[in-house]
Amino acid sequence: GFSSGCAEIWLANTVQTRTLCLLPCAEFLIAEQSSNEAEYPCALHPCLESDEENAGPLFKAFAGRTRRNSGLLSSILRACSEMQFLTIYNPCDVLSVSS
Repeated sequence: GFSSGCAEIWLANTVQTRTLCLLPCAEFLIAEQSSNEAEYPCALHPCLESDEENAGPLFKAFAGRTRRNSGLLSSILRACSEMQFLTIYNPCDVLSVSS
C-alpha cells in the first residue's frame, strides 16, 4: 500500500483535478475517449492536459517521481524527449561481478 504521505498527495492530486478539470474530464470519462488527440498523437486530451497543468506541479513537488521521470510507460503517448529511459541491470549479475 501507500505510505500515509503518498496517499495524501494522491488524494490532493485527485481533489485538485476534480476541482479544476471537471468539465473536460467528465466528457473524457463518460465517452471513454483516447488519452491522446487523434490529430496529434502526442498531444494530450484536454482532461489530461488540464490535470498536468493544474494538479501536476503540486504532485511533482511533493512526490518527486512521476511515471515519466521513472521510465514507466502508460496508455498516454508521450514524445520520447519527455520520457526517462532507464537501463535495467539484473542485480544477480552485478553482485556476481563484484564478489
